[in-house]
Amino acid sequence: MRSGTYPPDFEYISQDQLKSVMWQMARDSRDLEKLLAQPGPVSEPDRRHVLELLTSLYDESGRLGGEGARTNHPLLDQDRDRFRADIATAQRGVESQPPSYEVARTVSAACVHCHNRSMH
Repeated sequence: MRSGTYPPDFEYISQDQLKSVMWQMARDSRDLEKLLAQPGPVSEPDRRHVLELLTSLYDESGRLGGEGARTNHPLLDQDRDRFRADIATAQRGVESQPPSYEVARTVSAACVHCHNRSMH
């Protein structure tokens, strides 16, 4: 029924899917923030964990519409591609030698920024 309701380039995201993915992203964002807030340098095992969390966040955000997608959630459409680009930049920083965590530390702030906008 939905294929006749929306144009072919439109991605419908159900409320259940949205909530499920957002909860996963909240968990991973929180874990990333806690990991990077620890005092001292980031250990090699923690660096790998940071990369795993960034990869999860990237994959999860992709389940909320592909690049340039139009969905039934306009705020997602407005910020999703920039968020995914920021995650990719954070991954490159963490993979560089020496690793840089500057962008990775801002990922959870991007979540807060978008959610604050949706409240107004």
